[in-house]
Amino acid sequence: MAISPTKVDKWTATKTNLLAVSYPYIKYAWRRIDDPVVYVRISGMLGAQDEFTSGEYIAEIVMGDTYPITPPHVKILTPNGITQLNTFISINRFGFHSEGYSPSIGVAGISMLVVAVFIQWRELGSGVGLIAAPDIDNIRAAAQSSRDYNRTNLQEISLLFE
Repeated sequence: MAISPTKVDKWTATKTNLLAVSYPYIKYAWRRIDDPVVYVRISGMLGAQDEFTSGEYIAEIVMGDTYPITPPHVKILTPNGITQLNTFISINRFGFHSEGYSPSIGVAGISMLVVAVFIQWRELGSGVGLIAAPDIDNIRAAAQSSRDYNRTNLQEISLLFE
């Protein structure tokens, strides 16, 4: 399928803008500039009880044909004890709940919402792609093994961040 120049321009602008945004715990990567998928690596978060201290999590943000008018879909690719693996998650402002979404939030804002999923895991309740009753011991265990998981099971994506 050929990518129209409009889509290439839109994705190029989105990714160029991401390079200008700086959060110490978030890094962005993509396979090709015309790919509608942005990978986000989150590391260095603490959490209320330091449950994420050693964690490194990779999320996939998929920008559909109508992005930025409609929100992207997000899934977390690294086991974390909060979200189901490789399942699009449903929280406010992601693809399943577009009523609270604004195009101005951008991918950087969506990335911050992914961080909020981790930081506010106790308040999330239920939703598509979320684990029904997260356990802090499982979250800590997932954090401990997350880097090795990424280098073993998400090797190609992990290398994009190097």
